[in-house]
Amino acid sequence: MIPFVDNRSLDVINVSGAHDHKPTSYAANPPTLSIKMTVLAHAARDFAGQVAGRTVGLGIFNAAAYVSSSSLPCRVIAGSLGAVFGGLQAQRLAAAQIGTDNLLKRCSVVACTVVGATAGIAIASLGAYQPVVALAAGSALAITASLSKFCRKSHDYEDAIDTSKLAVFLVGTAATVSAVTVADTYLSPSVDLASKNIGVICEATLVEFIKSSLERCGPSVDRNTLNFNGKVFVSMSGLLPYLAATVLLNGYLSGLLQPKHDSHQFEELILPLIVGAIANGVRGACNARAVIEFNQRGIGIAKPDAPVIRPGIGPKQPEVVRMSKKIAIRFFLSICRNAVYDRMRRAGVGVVAASTLAQCIYGFFAQNRDLVYDLMKGEGWNRPMAPTDDALGDDEIKPTNLIDENPLKVADISVVVSSSDTSETSIEVSVPNSSETTNEVSTE
Repeated sequence: MIPFVDNRSLDVINVSGAHDHKPTSYAANPPTLSIKMTVLAHAARDFAGQVAGRTVGLGIFNAAAYVSSSSLPCRVIAGSLGAVFGGLQAQRLAAAQIGTDNLLKRCSVVACTVVGATAGIAIASLGAYQPVVALAAGSALAITASLSKFCRKSHDYEDAIDTSKLAVFLVGTAATVSAVTVADTYLSPSVDLASKNIGVICEATLVEFIKSSLERCGPSVDRNTLNFNGKVFVSMSGLLPYLAATVLLNGYLSGLLQPKHDSHQFEELILPLIVGAIANGVRGACNARAVIEFNQRGIGIAKPDAPVIRPGIGPKQPEVVRMSKKIAIRFFLSICRNAVYDRMRRAGVGVVAASTLAQCIYGFFAQNRDLVYDLMKGEGWNRPMAPTDDALGDDEIKPTNLIDENPLKVADISVVVSSSDTSETSIEVSVPNSSETTNEVSTE
């Protein structure tokens, strides 16, 4: 592992040993397109995708509930979907964060995949809430371990084990232990839950298809101008507005609009679902505005020369691999929410209270699903700046090494030798923009 430093600026080091310090923070290029129009465009696209996806998903739920003379076929289908998408998400996360370069790591990835598939079956087909609780607790453990790793003050950058990556395996282990404790769900599983989860996969697929296809229709914010640290700051900045919106609209108001009994009727549920979609428009708008704000303040910048707002270029063909990851995340979070709601309803909690509590829990993880996707791509906390020597010898020049968080990207370092007079020669080390080209501009 190569020592890592911040990629904002490097010092100009003179042969004489003096340092002309440049600022270590900067703001990216200011946006030239309208910020207000960009934020509104994100809100509109997110709302439109949610309305279309929820409508189709509700239709599938309604049809599955009517067609199935027994709940067993729906449970088999829902369980199969849970296994596929739960296993897919676990495999992508484990492979990206744990690695596959030796036998032990490959076995860990396989174990995580099996665990994710097992949890997916139990949650999607039976409404088992124990795996949901274990995954939430394991996620908190992984976040704590990752944050401790990031904040740790250490000069040793040759560690072979990253605690935040191994925590992914701990999450899988917790889910495995809890998945075998679901005996109570076999006694009285909800009749409509499996049908609802079949509709969820159609909803998740259509939402991600629309978002991927239309994300460049109109001005778009490129969240990949930020590094992982900056993306975390954006997610935390937009958490409270989205949490308030989803609890109020998806939880309380939708609960009031629903019938007091559990129903699968299309005409009884379509209005609450459309009202709840407004919360996703709020989320898209707040996250887009946060990305622009952090770029303007120079916080967590990964691509200082890339425009944070890009002009619209029209619809584009979605990327299948990218969509599969996002569908897996959205589907898994949704079936976890449904399991929590179903558990509370079977315990005698009212529709409004159960809906509000379930959305409150779901909102936190839904706001951070972009970060889960980033982890599936192999991103993670940027390491702090390595210590530098302030007292270099007259004949010693130590240009600072630079590495991006992505190990496949190596910065190009150019050395410019200039002489203003015959008495002093300076060597300036500069790092040109090494931003990689990407089509990913979604703030979701």
